[in-house]
Amino acid sequence: MQDQLLSSGIDKQALGRIENLLKQTMGLHSASIGSSSIVRAIQRRMSACAQVDGVCGVDAYLARIFTSAEELNALVEEVVIPETWFFRDRKAFDALQQFVSREWAPAHTRGQLRVLSLPCSTGEEAYSIVMTLMKAGLTAEQFHIDALDISLQALARARLAIYGENAFRGNELAFRERFFRATDAGYILDKKIRQSVNFIQANMLDAAFMPGQGLYDVIFCRNVMIYFDSVTQTRAVGVLSRLLKAEGILFVGHAESSMILNHSYVSQHLPRAFAFRKAGSRQSSRPDHRPGFEMQACVHHQLEDTKKIRPFPEAPPAYHKANQSAESLEQAFHLANEGRLAEAAELCESWLQRNEPCVRAYYLLGLIREAAGSGQQAEECLRKAVYLQPDHQEALVHLALLMEQSGDTAAAEVLHQRARRAAKQQAATRHIPARAHR
Repeated sequence: MQDQLLSSGIDKQALGRIENLLKQTMGLHSASIGSSSIVRAIQRRMSACAQVDGVCGVDAYLARIFTSAEELNALVEEVVIPETWFFRDRKAFDALQQFVSREWAPAHTRGQLRVLSLPCSTGEEAYSIVMTLMKAGLTAEQFHIDALDISLQALARARLAIYGENAFRGNELAFRERFFRATDAGYILDKKIRQSVNFIQANMLDAAFMPGQGLYDVIFCRNVMIYFDSVTQTRAVGVLSRLLKAEGILFVGHAESSMILNHSYVSQHLPRAFAFRKAGSRQSSRPDHRPGFEMQACVHHQLEDTKKIRPFPEAPPAYHKANQSAESLEQAFHLANEGRLAEAAELCESWLQRNEPCVRAYYLLGLIREAAGSGQQAEECLRKAVYLQPDHQEALVHLALLMEQSGDTAAAEVLHQRARRAAKQQAATRHIPARAHR
């Protein structure tokens, strides 16, 4: 990273200022994608600016980005990760269909089901929601879907609704034959589906974001909060809680499922759907379970201490090895988030074969196995993580969810209790005055 900074001409102070600006603007925690990714995005924008007006220096670019909303938006476009596909994590859509058929439709002979997809990226998730609602028996007049994203480029592609092969993954592709028309340009989505989604450019962290409350019966907010730090995650969940109706259902990404439990939500215990409701709602399955502890949502935050690169001219070999290890696990995380679960699992397993047993690696591999639907393998990995670190809150909570899904509620409750005890101990340690540690 230090070499990359030197070659780019971007000094550490300038990078820090831009990273802070991105965090304030879009909530991006630089550690979640790595500062090297941000440096590359800055380099691309500096080159683009140089082609327009000849300005390419770091100082000139800093002046531009802090005064030009247009340039800031352009940099945001560079760092946005539009990795998605139709029916990603299909169990979430199965759960949505079940919710509509068994609960919402029987109770609503009139009115509209309101759904929010955030961030919607290039539209695959929002359009998947439309197809799911139609499969559940709703007509276009019976639902309203808002799909929001910060990226104007992503929204333009979503409205165009022409997709390549990469947007269709897995073996269940009957929907493509029914709702798409193959052309030389790609697969064009049926007009009726396109017209069922209202695409909006918006930033969920903006103070003026969607005034009002209780607007939606269903919210999909998946695989975005993993890129936030814990403070920004809390802000984001506050926004979602304001927008979600009291009896509504929230879908998050698999790596966010343990974090959401810390914000007065309870799991719906639907395997691999990662569906949650507000604690205390009539439909919540564990209304009395309100975890009183803070958990990180993804492995990035756990890796943060080991992946920070210090500007030493020549670091000791042990340091390089630790840094490479952190980067390997970070790569595995990114592969998993792209849906390349087999590759991510292989990278974790390879790492474990070459290194000492590591709680971070076993925890990440457990999440990957869980996302792939391999419950038994996920349980084995998570138990190894807990063996190495008995007070690992996230692993304990994920194990509890797996036990609940398998019907072993007694074991699940024991794990929940262990997680709460560990959290209380850690919270007490954090609040001990500094002099007590001397």
